[in-house]
Amino acid sequence: MKRVLLIAAGILCSVASPAAADIRQLNALQVVGGDAEPEGPIPWVQAAFDDKGDYGVVTLTFSPSNLVGSEHVTDLYLNLDPAFDPTKLAFFPIAKHGAFESPTISLGNNAFQADEGGRYDLHFSFASAGGSDAFFGVGDSFDLRIGSLIALPIVASSFDVPSTSEGADPFYLAARIAGIGTNNGAAWVVAAPEPTTSSLALIGVFALLLAVRGKGPISFVGNFSGSRYDAERMP
Repeated sequence: MKRVLLIAAGILCSVASPAAADIRQLNALQVVGGDAEPEGPIPWVQAAFDDKGDYGVVTLTFSPSNLVGSEHVTDLYLNLDPAFDPTKLAFFPIAKHGAFESPTISLGNNAFQADEGGRYDLHFSFASAGGSDAFFGVGDSFDLRIGSLIALPIVASSFDVPSTSEGADPFYLAARIAGIGTNNGAAWVVAAPEPTTSSLALIGVFALLLAVRGKGPISFVGNFSGSRYDAERMP
């Protein structure tokens, strides 16, 4: 009996022990299409994935870090580890910095093809009309938490995977930037992986209760979907 209790206690301790946090940052450094090049320095957009040592939850921070003038992001494409079903992801907002319309998120396994590149699993569609109060541009950013219901812990590295190639180089992120220069040009920019920490294996058993999202476009849950917020924090 003592042995059984000791084994049970060991399992509980391993579950309670925090996993090592991992951060993966994807920086768009290269133009692969369009009729213009963003006028600011690289990286033009950044996506950081931080699992903070949590079991099965990743925080995404996305920002058009070095856009200038009227430049703004209209589309963002990301990938997901094939072990996960992208249609089972759920999104929970943490903060929205700046004035812009919240994006619509579409999910599907290799369902989205950027103009220059392979197929992706997540597509964020931002406003392409409506002016500065609608555009996701200079000074804007957002943070949201992502989870999955399948029986594997989603971690930062789950999003650090290449697109499925279709006659083009695979990339880890693709984005379309519009409103460039006086001619209102556009550019497709892409990223290669740049992990900033080493990931350690998660230990123990976890249970994550999140709402399941079906196929097709979804919106942010909570109060994130309003047209104007300034770092509003969700409970």
